[in-house]
Amino acid sequence: MILLVIPLLLFFFFRLVNLNIIPIFADEAIYIHWAQIAWHDHTQRFISLTDGKPPLHTWLMIPWLKIISDPLIAGRLLSVTAGLLTLVGIYLIIKEVFNDKTAFIAVFLTAISPFLVFYDRLAVADSLLTAFGVWSFYLGLQLINKPDLGKAFLLGFCWAGGLLSKQPGWYFILLSPSLLLLNRPKKIIKILLFSAIALTVGLFGYNLIKLSPYSHLISARSYDYVLGKREFLQAPFQLFWGNLKAILFWIYSYQKIIPSLLFLIGVFLLIKNHWKKALTFLIWLIVPTFGSAAIGKIIFPRYFLLIEPWIIIFISYGIFLLVKKVRLLFGKAGLFIIYLLVFLPWLIFSWLIIFKPVKAPLIEREQDQYLTSWSAGYGIKEIAQYLKKNYPQERIDVGTEGFFGTLPDGLQVYLDGYKNINVFGVGQPLDKVPDNLWERAKLNPTFLVINDSRYLGDGINLELVNKFPKPDFPFFKESLLFFKVKSP
Repeated sequence: MILLVIPLLLFFFFRLVNLNIIPIFADEAIYIHWAQIAWHDHTQRFISLTDGKPPLHTWLMIPWLKIISDPLIAGRLLSVTAGLLTLVGIYLIIKEVFNDKTAFIAVFLTAISPFLVFYDRLAVADSLLTAFGVWSFYLGLQLINKPDLGKAFLLGFCWAGGLLSKQPGWYFILLSPSLLLLNRPKKIIKILLFSAIALTVGLFGYNLIKLSPYSHLISARSYDYVLGKREFLQAPFQLFWGNLKAILFWIYSYQKIIPSLLFLIGVFLLIKNHWKKALTFLIWLIVPTFGSAAIGKIIFPRYFLLIEPWIIIFISYGIFLLVKKVRLLFGKAGLFIIYLLVFLPWLIFSWLIIFKPVKAPLIEREQDQYLTSWSAGYGIKEIAQYLKKNYPQERIDVGTEGFFGTLPDGLQVYLDGYKNINVFGVGQPLDKVPDNLWERAKLNPTFLVINDSRYLGDGINLELVNKFPKPDFPFFKESLLFFKVKSP
């Protein structure tokens, strides 16, 4: 058990150091702002449903906002906590299915996995969903091994948590029967009975959303992101191959070559030695991947964080068997080389994420969303600090590009509680300052916050207060402009 201290220390190091080094981005701004609204107004507890998002992530963020003054840190600490639950769950699964040594390797890999490190440090729901997936697997396995009412309720709570986090939580219920491959159940009737109780608890918990008049938007908005039944049946493979190619590239981009080879070795060896175990883990890996590839109209790399635990399990098994062979042939020196080849690429990648994210080997799609384009919130915290310092009580108006996302939600996140500062969206792109800003400037100090790529005007009657350049990448260059509107 003492050895587990090392991966735990690595986990907290890679999750907590420089937690705010990447600025707030679009989805974080929306989610944290929702949580602030729900915190202050209990009638808005289901506000996330207005955009078709389940509410649990919003609810769980509220306690963190109450105890942490920096809202971005507060939102991200929820993901850190979820990441810790994922680590513990992976350890318990592998200890149950394999052995302590493989479990230790897996915990070490979980602590330094760049994919998990990156998203365990962002205030999005994917880390929470991944944790529920891992614990659905573990608790489902425990229910099969020793069925009882307590395990059924815990599994049901876990299923409800997954469904209330993100829609892919349905996978955890649908894939649970595959766990029967890991054991020969002797009390199948009892297992079915308690599984039915777990399902009832899970669906009852999920149907809490029916308390909101916006519950129907869960399914309505989902069609913005996935194909409907009719669309899918008309052309089942219209999106599949293109999506699958992109997904595999995204997943590989976080694994890199040596871990990817070890994953393939682990799959081969596990199929050879324990095909039922291999098939179970492959089902939990492949079904969400292929399912999303088949129906996903809009997908992002983070949607596939939920399969990273199963990738780590195969890599860990491959390393465990490889280490046994190398130790016999080359002794401790060989072991050192193996660990260096496996762990060093991930350690370097994760190190760059927490100290120099601009230098981290992220693919362009990830760089664009979090570091370079309009969605990256460089300068937003600084603008909020300027406004709070210079206008602590005076009524002011701040117009921003867009109507939701990094702006105006990002500014609203940092200005929570400052009722004298009115932040609102004015749309984008702009070729001139909107008339309502001119009118407001006659009455109150008025500002405009916009990315330079979205402002096409001539700057007349605008005073540039500050400019916040974003990291300079070959494919894009962007800055956030902070103007004071001068009354004409």
